[in-house]
Amino acid sequence: MVIKDNEIKGYLNGKRYLINEIVLKIQIKIYLRHRIVNKKFDKSKQIYYNPFIGRSRKN
Repeated sequence: MVIKDNEIKGYLNGKRYLINEIVLKIQIKIYLRHRIVNKKFDKSKQIYYNPFIGRSRKN
């Protein structure tokens, strides 16, 4: 998708930033909840939620 108009491009980048910020907040909440539930928390097998992909495992 090629956008020549810089204003539209900037607007879309801003939208993407907001979405990423929301995703990050969700990931932090789930990370904290997971850590409280499971005392033997392994960061290498952290499960996080991404609304675009669904549940996935971080390697």
